[in-house]
Amino acid sequence: MKLYFSPQTFHTIATQLADRRWRLLVWSFSLLALFALIQTQITSTTPNILILISLLILFSGLQALVMGAFIFFFLHLPSLKQASQENKSNKQTGYWLKFYQTVEWCEATLFFILLPLPCLTFFYAVYVVLLG
Repeated sequence: MKLYFSPQTFHTIATQLADRRWRLLVWSFSLLALFALIQTQITSTTPNILILISLLILFSGLQALVMGAFIFFFLHLPSLKQASQENKSNKQTGYWLKFYQTVEWCEATLFFILLPLPCLTFFYAVYVVLLG
């Protein structure tokens, strides 16, 4: 059974997106700074469309930050390097390989949850603004 959120799958995706990592972080910090500036201008009389635009800016910045972190986390997997040294096998190398794989699976599970979270939260925020 092939899992779609394995560390190796995420590593493949991260290597394909590696050239975008710094742009994502710059966009993220720029959008979050823009949201902070816009937030000071929002009052109780601000139209809903402007509030929705500010929420879009906020969650776009958060999504870019999560994507940038994803690329940085999965660009280099220590278990791949450790597995190549496995040929010189000893007990300590096997221990570190299992440790790295466990950490990578925890990161993969975490990012499996974190990657769609800003989008889902944005849709919930739009729902609350429009119907709340």
